[in-house]
Amino acid sequence: MSRASLPDFAELLDVTLLLHDPVTDAILDANAAAEKLYGYTKAELRELTIGDISTESPRFSRDEAVDAIRAAAVGERQEFEWQIRRANSEMRWVTVRLRPFAPDGETLVLAEIQETTEFKKRARRLQLLNRIIRHNLRNEMTVVMGHAESLERALEDEDYERQAELIQDVAENVGGLTKSVSQIENIATNDASDFSPTSVAAVLERLAGEFESTYPHATVSLDADEDARIAADRGLEYVLEHAIENAVEHHDGAAPKIRLEATAEAASSRVVVRVVDDGPPIPQREIDAINPDAEFSEIYHGTGVGLFVMQWCAESLGGNLEIRDNTPRGNVAEFTFPLLTE
Repeated sequence: MSRASLPDFAELLDVTLLLHDPVTDAILDANAAAEKLYGYTKAELRELTIGDISTESPRFSRDEAVDAIRAAAVGERQEFEWQIRRANSEMRWVTVRLRPFAPDGETLVLAEIQETTEFKKRARRLQLLNRIIRHNLRNEMTVVMGHAESLERALEDEDYERQAELIQDVAENVGGLTKSVSQIENIATNDASDFSPTSVAAVLERLAGEFESTYPHATVSLDADEDARIAADRGLEYVLEHAIENAVEHHDGAAPKIRLEATAEAASSRVVVRVVDDGPPIPQREIDAINPDAEFSEIYHGTGVGLFVMQWCAESLGGNLEIRDNTPRGNVAEFTFPLLTE
């Protein structure tokens, strides 16, 4: 393996720099800014590959990174958005620029990395608010006005009761949307300095009791490690409230069963939280709504907004959300967060 290193002045830069071997994708060197961003020492980084410091997602796979590194080595400058995983399992967004670097005639690849997590959070917040204002609120109020007109005509036809119920349902939907906006506003300006040590088990236990009181027909069970602790603000509560509420309210049976799980994974330095239900599958088009690349025209204007709020809040805590099928029936909303070890 090459023993090439970054120039001495790289230590003076605030920009994160990594030096890659284009054949093996190994990290040959890093500067002090890289230690701060990734949470590893330079010596530790030199023992890792790009796959070790990327999130566990097909969108950010080692193969994709290796292809970009090798393209840069032959002169094709690369610039792309990436999601990294720090030493403590916290996920952050970055922009990566790759270019060839040839000290002493040996062709290597220099990666210039700029963190964009805060920018991404602000952009996602604006995307959410735009989605709500341009689509959901407008569509819901169109329904209200249409049924209000029908109600006037239905008074003579004695059909006003159903029309009134529809208006009430839509008004409740609008109220739910404004609640989501309020929650986003409450945490939008927070950063890591606003977080405090939080027991995930305690939050889940309290929410389980509240939901069983509110929905006595539902059964909410809990299996949570006491060691499952993360640094969090109210965003954790919002995330889990949305997940449990969706599981109960969108169930098609008389007695929903919801299971709440929290596991502390010391080996991977993360906490995995699952909200498991036995209801109907969440439509794929609603799951697609949490894809940051989704176009507005492709978004189904239903519970997709709730899923988007869940994803946004999870990311604000340095975590992520994945939705998948439960066996034999139902859904699993799985959140991963950095484990608090101190």
